[in-house]
Amino acid sequence: MIDKGICTNIGRCVKLHGVKGEFVIRLNPGVYIEDIDSEFMHFEIDGGLVPFRIKTIRSKNDTDILVSFFDAENENTAERMITSDVFVENDDLDTDNETVDDLSMFTGWIARDVNHGELGKIVDVIEITNNPLFVIDHEGSELMIPANDDMIVEFDEENKVLLFNLPEGLVGVNE
Repeated sequence: MIDKGICTNIGRCVKLHGVKGEFVIRLNPGVYIEDIDSEFMHFEIDGGLVPFRIKTIRSKNDTDILVSFFDAENENTAERMITSDVFVENDDLDTDNETVDDLSMFTGWIARDVNHGELGKIVDVIEITNNPLFVIDHEGSELMIPANDDMIVEFDEENKVLLFNLPEGLVGVNE
């Protein structure tokens, strides 16, 4: 068994899928299939983490992935895996990209766009699975901007400024 301290809980095994022995794993918010670069997933069974070698992994929808394992083909093992929390070793989870897990840290920051300049203060973050939104007080009205990595140019922690490169037409839609 592996030490839980060097692992991250990525989700929960919710059921079997189809006839190919695939398991449906519901990912925790903020975890995406692209983040997982592992040969093994560890299931919490009887208080410990039990490794299972991944045979196939694919996306089912925004929150679920389908995974089959080399060593989970007997019925008794499969039954014990269902409803278990699923972990991946920290080294096998891609956290090198400059993403931020808790977007609420940007509340109070100034939002600025490369073309429009200062947009206003970020007053809230609406957490929608795979599509969170920044709520900005823009000249007395509410401006919602997707918290999309492609639109964020950089974040300046020292000056508390979040710099965007927004698509044409996003600013001024409500005016």
